[in-house]
Order: sequence, then structure tokens, then C-alpha cells
Amino acid sequence: MKKNNVFKHILKVARLPLFFSAIMALIKLVEQFGDFNLYLFGIHPRRLESLMGIFFSPLIHGDLQHLYNNLTSFLPLSFILLYFYPKRGTTVFFTSYIITGFLIWIGARPSFHIGASGWIYAIASYLFFNAIFDKSRKSYGIIFVIVMFYGSMVWGVLPLPDYMRISWEGHLFGAITGLFLAYQLPAHFKRNKKKYSWQKEKHILNNLESHPITYEEISPKEEEEREKEY
Repeated sequence: MKKNNVFKHILKVARLPLFFSAIMALIKLVEQFGDFNLYLFGIHPRRLESLMGIFFSPLIHGDLQHLYNNLTSFLPLSFILLYFYPKRGTTVFFTSYIITGFLIWIGARPSFHIGASGWIYAIASYLFFNAIFDKSRKSYGIIFVIVMFYGSMVWGVLPLPDYMRISWEGHLFGAITGLFLAYQLPAHFKRNKKKYSWQKEKHILNNLESHPITYEEISPKEEEEREKEY
């Protein structure tokens, strides 16, 4: 891929992560300057009127630190997903958003759940498990990045006391969503299959068998006449 094409691809891939990050930041700024809080638009499990929170919850954050912590993980992880898996990435990006929120609505504690952390866990989980299922050399790089920089996220799925105000259920359901999507919507790196000489010879022989050579029988007199023509 040429440099110009790579740059264009990066810009194209970055659009979705930057767009959603901008919405999250804008919502927080409106809250700060307007001196109000939109947590009521989050997910309150098993309340019918809170079903819309599945769509709004990941965009709302408790404070600036909460927003910062999520954006610093969301941006690189979503970029990796969309850059290396352009065909499946967009589907996983949006599907993980909805499924994680729905699972939180079904199974989390009866409290308002806000923030993009569940979505982030879903993306990280997908990248990790998809790379394991892929079993290609390139996918090992994905595993290394996830373990090296985001390995500590595994502790976030463990139950935490209520006073910490952390939706560990969102983390858990996000991780489960990522695993489920890695199994149902696998994405693979392109494999450049190297052909050995014996494989090439076998391919040639197979072609010869499927397209046999035919010989035309001619009499000596016809042969002499053809030679005269040339």
C-alpha cells in the first residue's frame, strides 16, 4: 500500500472514533457549563423507560476524569479495530455498542449506569479473542498490544463495592460481548500463501490433465505440402 493510500486509510478509519469521542466531550462540556447532569439518560436495569439508555449511556460520563479515562482507551482500541479489520470492524463497532448496553439493562444492579467503559471492554475483548482464534503471526501483535497496555482491564470485571461507583457489570458484559462477537463475527488477516516448487508442478500437471494435448495425424504427402508453404 502506497504512503498516500495509507494516509487516506488512516483518516477514513479515524472518523468514527473521533466522531464519538467528540460527542462524549461535547456532552460533558454542555453539562459543565450548564451546571446539570444527564445521568438520568443512562441505563437503569429492567426499567422500560430506561431502554433508550442503551443508546445514550456510553456517551454520558460522571466527570472529566471519567471521560478522560475512557477516551484514552476508546480512541486507540477502536482505531485498531477499524484499521486492521475494515470489513468486520464497523459491524463489531456498532454491534458491541448495542449488545453490551442491552446486557447491562438485563443483568446489572438497579442503579444508573453511564460511560463508555462497557463498550471499551467489548472492543478490547473482541480484539484479544479474535486474534487468538485467528492464529496468524500478525494477530500475535494484537494480542501483545492488548496484554501489554490493557491487560490490567481484566480486574475490572470482578465485583466491586457500591461506594466505588464503578459499573463492573458493564465491564463484565462488555467482555462477554467481545468474546461472543469474536466467535460469531471472526475477522482474519490476509494470508499470503507461499507456494512451493512441488505445489507449482502439481498445479501444472493438473492443468494438463484437465486440458489434454491433442495431436493431429497427417500423411507424409500433406507434411511435404505444408513445408513448401513455409
